[in-house]
Amino acid sequence: NIVDRIFISFGLGRLAIAGMSITLPIFTFILAISLFIGVGSGVLISINIGAKKVDVAERVLGVSMLLFIGVGFLFSVLGTKYLNEILKLFGATKENIVYAKDYMKVIFIAAPFQFLSIGLNNIIRGEGSPKVAMKMNIIGAIINIVLDPILIFSLHLGIKGAAIATIAANVVVAFFQLKHFLVGNSKIKLKKENIVLDLDIIKKISKVGTCD
Repeated sequence: NIVDRIFISFGLGRLAIAGMSITLPIFTFILAISLFIGVGSGVLISINIGAKKVDVAERVLGVSMLLFIGVGFLFSVLGTKYLNEILKLFGATKENIVYAKDYMKVIFIAAPFQFLSIGLNNIIRGEGSPKVAMKMNIIGAIINIVLDPILIFSLHLGIKGAAIATIAANVVVAFFQLKHFLVGNSKIKLKKENIVLDLDIIKKISKVGTCD
């Protein structure tokens, strides 16, 4: 969001910047929920790996995946349906709401990828691969920085281009994160049978995530 605003400030005017600024609290909320799940899951996974309970750690990973996708899908549905109301709640005016809508339409549609890219990085750190997590952050930042000027100015997509650049970065990072847990050097693996709604694990994730 910050990188997008820097590029938008170069040529789209004050109303575009105002529209972007309105979206910052929404991004902060997405970040908070992603970290709530990701940190809670990462800590539980770290504890269980240390206790040689890899099967439990893998179950936590599966449950967290379901939470990321489920909550992300909920954000997509509610965000696109009540977009005008949400933006007005955060201070959008009739002058700048068109910019905020162009941006957030794209962001909300691809919300699950944002939850995955943010949350899974905390889990990667939790399972003992901080360098991999840092590489994921760098990859996402580079993709966003490279695509922003191309989509915003060269392809004349404006603020919508900034949103597409952000989502493209999220999608690529999420792909590499999933690859890490499926065929990479992760200490735990993502297994289909573990992607279930386990209320006991969800309670533990919530407890740890709230404490953090």
